[in-house]
Amino acid sequence: MKVTVGVFEGCPNAQPTVELLHRVLSDEGQTASVEVIHIDDPDAAVTHRFLGSPTVQIDGMDIEPARRDDNGFAVTCRVYQSEAGNHGIPPVEMVRAAVREATANDRAIVKTVLFVCGHNAGRSQMAEAYLNHVARQGHLPGLATSAGTGPAERINPAAVQAMAEIGIPMEGQYPKVMTQEMVDAAAKAITMGCGVDVAACPARFLVTEDWDLDDPAGQPIDAVRTVRDEIRRRVDALLKEMTR
Repeated sequence: MKVTVGVFEGCPNAQPTVELLHRVLSDEGQTASVEVIHIDDPDAAVTHRFLGSPTVQIDGMDIEPARRDDNGFAVTCRVYQSEAGNHGIPPVEMVRAAVREATANDRAIVKTVLFVCGHNAGRSQMAEAYLNHVARQGHLPGLATSAGTGPAERINPAAVQAMAEIGIPMEGQYPKVMTQEMVDAAAKAITMGCGVDVAACPARFLVTEDWDLDDPAGQPIDAVRTVRDEIRRRVDALLKEMTR
């Protein structure tokens, strides 16, 4: 989320508006910074769609809905209109509504996570199944896929069993070779701790993070369950981060 405040030099409402924005962003659980843009001539007013000092925009959109199509750009003081009257500082409820609108727009963008493993037969498949299941159940904008640098012929049956125990089927999933298209479509590429040789991969990608999980291949079911539960914990944290 990008938050900007356009002001001209000496505007008495500039600092109170910045403080108000910080307070509302904190109340809404947002960590976005507030950028102050100084407007000192008519050309700058047009460039920054400046409707008077202070002009607050979130993700490039004016926080006052009634003025989003207004082209009255000028280096002047601004008055915000609301049911409670006119204000030189934007009303807190107007700011809060704009922050929530931007947050909803961010969440509506589906973000794809690519889980990468050598054989794409255990850890990455469990992560794919769990993330997609939780995202569907919670109507979250997350989508997972998984792939390997040298995929196996089938998914580890112990991984299928461990996921079935928590009510998540893996029908339709199968080991896949990683492609450049998968990489390009992913917001995150996460390796599972299997020592993937990035230089030898069939696609060029930048590892976002590595989860360093034990390989469940050939392990007893209790060990596979331990890996499964750690994947659940990490995916839950990942989804929370993605939807903040």
